[in-house]
Amino acid sequence: MEKLRFHEFFSQAWRASVSQKLAWVFGIIVGISSIAATRPDIVLPYIFYLNKFTTPIFSEKVYSEAFLIFIWLALLFVVGVFGEGNLISSLSYISGKTNFSNYPNTPKAAKHNFFRALLVDGLALCLLLIAIGIISLPIGIASARNPDAMRLLTTLGLLTLTPIIIVIFFIRQYALFYFLFSPLSLRGAVETASALFSRFFSRSLAFGVFFVALTIFFTFCVELITLGIVFLARQISVPLEEGLVSLVASFVFFVWFAIFQQALWLAFFKSIAGTRDTQKSTEEKSAVFTDNLPEIPPVKN
Repeated sequence: MEKLRFHEFFSQAWRASVSQKLAWVFGIIVGISSIAATRPDIVLPYIFYLNKFTTPIFSEKVYSEAFLIFIWLALLFVVGVFGEGNLISSLSYISGKTNFSNYPNTPKAAKHNFFRALLVDGLALCLLLIAIGIISLPIGIASARNPDAMRLLTTLGLLTLTPIIIVIFFIRQYALFYFLFSPLSLRGAVETASALFSRFFSRSLAFGVFFVALTIFFTFCVELITLGIVFLARQISVPLEEGLVSLVASFVFFVWFAIFQQALWLAFFKSIAGTRDTQKSTEEKSAVFTDNLPEIPPVKN
């Protein structure tokens, strides 16, 4: 297996994260949706109540609150997809697309990228929910008959679901790149992404493990830096609440990391999607892995 050139990936991702102004616009959108999803305690109270002295906007019944949370999560999903699709498109030069026709500097291009990203993410979400449903149904039936086996069955279900989630994640990631940067249909992008993941399975998993470790390390560092900023703000008597100072500081770092991670994935994607195995090239009819992500024709039946 060819060694992963992490230093090159880092170099490209770093340059993109500090030089692409348009990427920061969409990175902010991604950051807002991420913060709102991970910190619902900040936003949801203002949705449920105008303020603590007024009547609740919605009933306090469980079904009303559940419906509101569902709408809230659906809205965050759409906003996040819009931001991510256009963030990736704004980093198109990493994939070799120097004259990308759908560069998101116009409303039309941003809309086009949004709908293509929505199709990919919507499909991935549906597949994930179907997998969860298929695995959960027999566990629920068996647990109802034998409650003592609930813990064991849940563990087995998670062990079964984990590799499915990993496969869906990688295929979704590659399909999103193909669907945004080539004229492939959704089916063609998914098939091509599946072939790419199958062909570079070991390298994909190695990069995935590295990315998870990097994310954990980054989160740990951000927590430390945020605590330091809060402590410093307290010492100089900044007229802001500590929670707000912490939120603003972490938001800036997470916006940067949203840009950095997409640039990192694009650099890795380019390294494998631009690789051609000369021994197999004559056996494969579809030109899937070529230099600079060319205009790939749709996969024929």
